[in-house]
Amino acid sequence: MSEEYDIKAGIEHYSCMVDLLSRAGILEEAEILILDSAFRDDSSLWAALLGACATHSSAELADRVAKRMIELEPGYHLSYVLLANVYKTIGRWNDAMEIRKLMTRRGARKEAGRSWIGAQNNNTFAIADSLPTASPELEDWRPGLQAVSNH
Repeated sequence: MSEEYDIKAGIEHYSCMVDLLSRAGILEEAEILILDSAFRDDSSLWAALLGACATHSSAELADRVAKRMIELEPGYHLSYVLLANVYKTIGRWNDAMEIRKLMTRRGARKEAGRSWIGAQNNNTFAIADSLPTASPELEDWRPGLQAVSNH
């Protein structure tokens, strides 16, 4: 690519390749691609591979990948969450609980999910937020939001 088209491979290219290899179940090759790249210290590549480990129930690789992610960013919650998900997928419930405890001990916190809705100004809601505290403009949206959330 770089010789023929004079395009230097960036993180986006590697990210696409890791995703494609992972979707195809070629996880070991995806790992080698990351290790051989200039972006081997980018946790987003490792996160894509770790997510694929859950899909393909690859616990051994998940252990290596999560360890690498934790080395790179010990406070980043995603490495712990994804590894715990891999363990749950293959029935290693105790290991999943231990990973979650380790996450808590190390102070890695998963942020609450948020949704945005625009009504003149943007308003944001956390998972546990309730609409009664929302602005009056959004109260008109309540029936529609509840109908959509029931589907």
